[in-house]
Amino acid sequence: MNPVTFPESNFRYTRPSNMTHEECGDLDVWKGKDDNDYPRIVSKWMPSEEELKKLNAGEGIYLDMMAITQCPVSLIVGSPFTPQNSVEDMAAPAKEQPKSVESVVKDIAKPANSPKIDGDRPVG
Repeated sequence: MNPVTFPESNFRYTRPSNMTHEECGDLDVWKGKDDNDYPRIVSKWMPSEEELKKLNAGEGIYLDMMAITQCPVSLIVGSPFTPQNSVEDMAAPAKEQPKSVESVVKDIAKPANSPKIDGDRPVG
């Protein structure tokens, strides 16, 4: 996947100084808050021709992050700035049972028989 700029982008993350251009590139994003005042960062990615062939053949998309914990993320197809995929709609609580950000994070980070991640609190 290749990051691409988009009309709504309003911020650029630059590569860390200890990484080469081959290891990491700049990333244009939209930074803002949704209607619930949650901070949001949106980036746009386009598959290469080879990746598009794999997607069309049924391969999945994996999210690979340099991180020590998993924050709430979503992968969507299409612009989140259109009414059917709006950033505000993505953050809107479910109509049946609203959830707090903390409960969503716990749900995401709680696979079956999960081991301790950082040694200071159980996840599962």
